[in-house]
Amino acid sequence: PEPLSGQLVYRYWYITPEENTMAADPALAMRKQLHAAVRARLKLYDMKQGELAEELGLSRARLHALQTGPVQAFSLEALVRVATKTGLTVRLSVTRPYAQD
Repeated sequence: PEPLSGQLVYRYWYITPEENTMAADPALAMRKQLHAAVRARLKLYDMKQGELAEELGLSRARLHALQTGPVQAFSLEALVRVATKTGLTVRLSVTRPYAQD
């Protein structure tokens, strides 16, 4: 589908300390952030689930799982593909570690 009108900015995504899995599993933390952004974006579509699923190239069951299920059901790659189809821009930033004192 065409990107929705209006702007959503997912530049910074705040996670509570309980949800912070970045140190233990950075890939899971990235998937959680992306999953939340995609879910928020999908709520803005005024389409029937079957139509939206077809536009996104997903089955209705897979779309339902994306909207209601756990993040563990989706790979980072799958979430990136759905995000870009909804008009979101996904960027990965890699930095070197901070200096230890």
